[in-house]
Amino acid sequence: MRRLLRSLIATAPRRRSVRPHFRPELTVLEGRVVPATVLFQSHNYAGMQSADSASGYVPPDTHLAAGPSHLVEVVNDTVAIFSKSTGAKVSSKGLKTFFSSLNVSASAVFDPVVTYDELAQRFVVAALAVNEAAKTSALLVGVSNGSDPTAGFTELQKINVKETTATGKPLWGDNHKIGWNADAYVFTMNMFNYPLETGPFDHLQVVTIKKSTVLDANTATLTKYQADRTGHFSMIPAVMHGAAAGGPMWFVETAGSNQMRVVKMTNLFSNAPTFSDTSVGVDAYKQPPSATQKGGSGKLDTGDWRVLNVEWRGGTLVAAQTVGLAGDSLAHARWYKFTTAWVVALQDQGTLNPGAGVHTWCPAIAIALNGNLGMTFLQSSADEYMSAYVTARLASDAPGTMLSASLVKAGQAYYSDPYGAPYRTGDYGGISVDPTDGTFWAANEYATSAASKNWGTQLVNFFALKLIPIPLQPSQYVMVQPYVSPLDTHSTPAEKVVAAPGRPPDANKNQVAGGSPGLGAAAAADLAAALLRHTAAPAPLGPAPGDLPWLDLGSRM
Repeated sequence: MRRLLRSLIATAPRRRSVRPHFRPELTVLEGRVVPATVLFQSHNYAGMQSADSASGYVPPDTHLAAGPSHLVEVVNDTVAIFSKSTGAKVSSKGLKTFFSSLNVSASAVFDPVVTYDELAQRFVVAALAVNEAAKTSALLVGVSNGSDPTAGFTELQKINVKETTATGKPLWGDNHKIGWNADAYVFTMNMFNYPLETGPFDHLQVVTIKKSTVLDANTATLTKYQADRTGHFSMIPAVMHGAAAGGPMWFVETAGSNQMRVVKMTNLFSNAPTFSDTSVGVDAYKQPPSATQKGGSGKLDTGDWRVLNVEWRGGTLVAAQTVGLAGDSLAHARWYKFTTAWVVALQDQGTLNPGAGVHTWCPAIAIALNGNLGMTFLQSSADEYMSAYVTARLASDAPGTMLSASLVKAGQAYYSDPYGAPYRTGDYGGISVDPTDGTFWAANEYATSAASKNWGTQLVNFFALKLIPIPLQPSQYVMVQPYVSPLDTHSTPAEKVVAAPGRPPDANKNQVAGGSPGLGAAAAADLAAALLRHTAAPAPLGPAPGDLPWLDLGSRM
């Protein structure tokens, strides 16, 4: 909103498609080597498009949360519910309609966020509302009645976040983010002077909601606290998976060109909570440049170096931002991993650099229970339209590395909007750990073929598999079989692969033996196709092995 929030009636037609990333088939891999790791997409669905935006906003501000059976996606300024298993859109409504019972009088409802709190088994949808003429600013919050978002959001709250300066000038909230622990939902936002597009920044506001008071479907019981921090900007609260009751809240923000600041908040239920700041040295960075794109000279606005999202699990914080580097003129997606277990310290960091002339930006990162990381980001170059990607790393991978990225949705055309270059993108993407199996779901933007304001979003389910490399002899094939096991643990057998002699009977070419729980036959067949795409060229063959063991793919994300 702060960088630019404009509306225009969208005229592009709706475009919806649901397709698997790989065509299911049991693949014969003759004389090849099964790779060490595969980044695998099991679902790939069309998300909302520019035409779905109730007010035709640019950019989309895409965000996503995954629950047991549904996905909730928010964009400027619409919320939609999708089936997790089929990708079908179950419902969609503008955010002004979603929050209509609050009698919101706003010129704009913007910067939407959504999260699934697996501790409380609730979805939380939030957005900011501003009325420039009346100089009002509010935080809108909706909490689902249960783990099924289609059952409704009885708990809807409007919190006044308008503040004034020492000289009495009104301030409005922008770029809010949501985090939570066992006890509270915590929001931060940057407070600016009016007018909306040009007023200077003043300070950061922190809003803390006592979680129990919005889980009771009783709007009269809300308990909330508001505090200010001067000298802090985009201090992003963590989504704290597995947090214990009575614990602190964690945040991450930028702190200069070679530092990040990790913030611990205690005494949460107070208008004067305690903040403890720790500056941590990191690789040098600068503000990111605009990105080149295929098809024209107009560049893409990649945002700035602010932190975009933060997650915590088991004493580990992960965060993502977009940076520029001294050694090139590219935008780079970057990630960090900090420990909070004893002392705050940097554990690992990495900067994406897919090749000369290639820009990456707008990352969002998540951490699974087994310590594996998933990340989504945007990418473009002079040879590529703006496209959506994902990547991941296993907890055991070499420091500073991510797997080779996987394309989620290729850009279809030159991206533009009516307001001139650099064209707005982002401002952020969304990522969520699936609460049922520990895989990752992500949503991000790509350039559609519409005439202008041509953003679309794509939803993807992905994970990484660590394989035991084996040479396959001539006329051997790979069989993928589901394995009964919970997936979101430190020891997750998940799927297994076997190399067996001969070709499978034709009757079995599109099925996987067993029919047991786990990945499932159709997705396992997809995995076989994925293996073919990732295998090396035929390798020198040694003596034919005897009984080949099952191969444990336990590091599934």
